[in-house]
Amino acid sequence: MLDALRRSELATRRARLLGVPVGGGAAVLVGGADGDAVYAAFGEVLERLHGRLWVMPGPGTSPSDLERAAAAHGCIAGAAAGSELLPPEARGAVAAARAAWSHMSDAANLSGVRVVVLGAGRIGAGAARMLAGQDARVVIADPDPRRAAALAAEVDGMTMDADAALGAHCDVLMPCADGLALRAEQVEALRCGVVAGPADGQLADPAVAQTLAACGIVWVPELLAGAGGLLSAAREMGLGDLRADADADTNRIAGVTAAVLGAAQDLDTVAAMDRVATPTPPTPAPDRPLTVRAIRAA
Repeated sequence: MLDALRRSELATRRARLLGVPVGGGAAVLVGGADGDAVYAAFGEVLERLHGRLWVMPGPGTSPSDLERAAAAHGCIAGAAAGSELLPPEARGAVAAARAAWSHMSDAANLSGVRVVVLGAGRIGAGAARMLAGQDARVVIADPDPRRAAALAAEVDGMTMDADAALGAHCDVLMPCADGLALRAEQVEALRCGVVAGPADGQLADPAVAQTLAACGIVWVPELLAGAGGLLSAAREMGLGDLRADADADTNRIAGVTAAVLGAAQDLDTVAAMDRVATPTPPTPAPDRPLTVRAIRAA
C-alpha cells in the first residue's frame, strides 16, 4: 500500500512537471498464476468507474497484459502493438539521455557515445534499439546472460556482467530495471558522466541525488526520464495540445530535461525539477482524469 501511494505521488509530480492536466495513481495487482482472471477482474473494477481512470503499463505489466483488461474496460493507454518493440518509456529515456549528454558535453547527439543499458527486459530492449538507431555504442548488462546476449546481437552491441556494470567506464548509464537503489558509496565508484533511465527506485535515499551532483554526474531522475508513457497516454486520451506524435513526445522530454539541467546550477536535479514544474492548480478540476500505472506484484 505504501509503495502504491509513493508511486501515485511520483505520477502526479510527473504530470505537473510535463504540464499534463491529469492526476496520477498506481494500482498494485495481487493474484495467483491465472493472469487472465486478475486482469479481467481489474478491468471490471475500472469499468464501474465510468472512464475516470485511464490505465497504462507499469512495473511487472506490459501492453499485452493490459489488453486483457481492455476487454472489459476501454480506457487503456499504451496497449498498442507498437509499444512492445519501442515502448514510449524507452523513447523518452533516450531523449532525456541525449539532452543530458548534450548539457554535459555540448554534443548534438549520441553518436559514438558508450551507453551501458541496465536490464534487457521490454523497456531495456526498446532503449537499446533506439540507442543503436542513433549510432550509440550499446552495452547490455542483465542478470540473465542469454537474454543480454540475444539483445546485444540484435543491436550489434556488447554484453557486460551485471555485477560489474556499476563500475564500468561509460558515458551514459541507463537503468532500465527497477530497484537499482544506488547508495552514496556506489555513486562515488561510478565511472560515467550521465545517469538517465526510466527505471523506478534508482536511489536508495533521496539524499544520494546530492552525492551524484557532488561527483559531477548529471542525473536525470526517473520522474522525467520515464515520462514517455505518460505523454503517450495523454495523446491517446486526447488531452489538449498533446495530440501530436511520438517524436513530439520525445522532443518535449528533451526540452524539459534541458530546462531542468539548466536550472540546476547549485541544486540537485530533484530540486531543479520542482523549480521548473508548472504550479499546481489551486483546486483540482472535477472532470480531471486520473492516469493509473498497473503494477503486478511478484
